[in-house]
Amino acid sequence: MNPFRFDRLPTDDSFFDREVEVKRIAKAISDGENLLVYGLRRMGKTSCLLRAARLAAAEHDAVCFFADLSLYSSLADVTEALLKSALPELGSLGDRAAQFIAGAVSGLVLKPHVKAKFDGSASGGSELELEIGAELRGKDAAAHSKALTEVLDALDKLAKKRKRPVAIIFDEFTFVEAIGPDRVSWQLRGAMQRHQNIVYIMAGSVRHMIDRLHGEHGPFYGMFGRLVIERIDPDLMAKWIDESCERHGVKATGVGAACIRWAGSRTRDIVQLARRTFDIALETKVATEATVADAIKALLEDFDEEFWRLWSPLSSMNRSILQAVALGYGASLFHGEIIARFNLDSTGHVSQACRTLERNREGSAGYRPPILGRIERGNKVEIVFDNPFFQSWVAGVTQPRRIAAFTFRFGDRGGPSSKPTES
Repeated sequence: MNPFRFDRLPTDDSFFDREVEVKRIAKAISDGENLLVYGLRRMGKTSCLLRAARLAAAEHDAVCFFADLSLYSSLADVTEALLKSALPELGSLGDRAAQFIAGAVSGLVLKPHVKAKFDGSASGGSELELEIGAELRGKDAAAHSKALTEVLDALDKLAKKRKRPVAIIFDEFTFVEAIGPDRVSWQLRGAMQRHQNIVYIMAGSVRHMIDRLHGEHGPFYGMFGRLVIERIDPDLMAKWIDESCERHGVKATGVGAACIRWAGSRTRDIVQLARRTFDIALETKVATEATVADAIKALLEDFDEEFWRLWSPLSSMNRSILQAVALGYGASLFHGEIIARFNLDSTGHVSQACRTLERNREGSAGYRPPILGRIERGNKVEIVFDNPFFQSWVAGVTQPRRIAAFTFRFGDRGGPSSKPTES
């Protein structure tokens, strides 16, 4: 069995480090402290949140409700998702908890839901399920916001009756600004101030939005403690990867360090590469840096169609910018020599194009991450890829004969910085 998991809640074996962060979140839930959890995307925030919820339930009898706001296009969807995540826990707040919520919120429908059983000894049963009714869905964003607030009010009343820690966890909470009505964050602030029996854990990765919402003039100013999810120590991470391979029958030589060099600082990218490396190594039971290189090629083949769809509609200016950054010129992108070398027209046009590539994108499944990001150190700016695998793909597409000669180096920014070597 592959010990590396990145697409679901990690098991005890596949979850590494983060004990301090998990305990901090669980303590906030049990102590009644609202907490803001911030970290770059793919650093492992969601895994920390869900693991902390399980820990708080086991150690403090807490009840936690979870919704990822980046997945939905309206607050009605968020409310329904929150309720569906809550259904397994509502029974612990009382036999009639679902009926209480349905009665407290206009537009919620309590329906029987058939649950099939496949153990061969029992027939399918039915459970109650809360849904957003068609009438409420047809209303505007203000009505959806009101329904969400009413659900939170009802949960606060239930929590008071049962005297148990109850937490509402909103992952990527800054998306509430995009899917809610004007001043929705201020409305949520008002509800949170009323609620004396619910803990709010908000997690996000869009730094400027977090600063605006939690800054001195923002709606959540002074309401939340803060926890930053930073990169895991690379030496410890590398050692864990090698030891995990060894425990599962694959001899590893420098595999962890190689994964980190290629994938950067973000936990999910590293684990994704380690997982593919382990799969390739299963046949020979030996993994080396060469195995990691094979795993990268395999991942780029897997992503090829997706990356072509991302690349194809881009303008020639945007493609040239991505080519320059992929080849290691993100820190000197605005220099005259680089602008001339890559036919980037002017500093102003480069700056405008970069801002476009740094924006979050919409897709059929909702949120899409930005293509580029930036690191600002004083007056210096470095443009970086958000996805290290896309950077490798762009480098291969634009310089297919030289990609094998690139030496990829990684810093603190979580993405590759490649400097071409003469060949």
